[in-house]
Amino acid sequence: MDYINKKHEVIQVLLGHTSSVWMCLELSDGNLATCCNDKTIRIWFNDIETKQYEPLQILSTDYDEVGEMLETKNKILNVSL
Repeated sequence: MDYINKKHEVIQVLLGHTSSVWMCLELSDGNLATCCNDKTIRIWFNDIETKQYEPLQILSTDYDEVGEMLETKNKILNVSL
């Protein structure tokens, strides 16, 4: 986000990860997926009525860090470091 030029406004802050978030991916169903150094991918449900994202699912990995994500048909692929 460009806070200096204020081109964008904060709509919602997603709370839950315990470390730096690497990536946020909008999924084809309107939900979000975020990956983080806390070894998790979190899926956030897009509640159309409230226009807010709610925690839906936490996916854990044994790898040291979760890397970038890519959505394919019915799957989220993750590249771990």
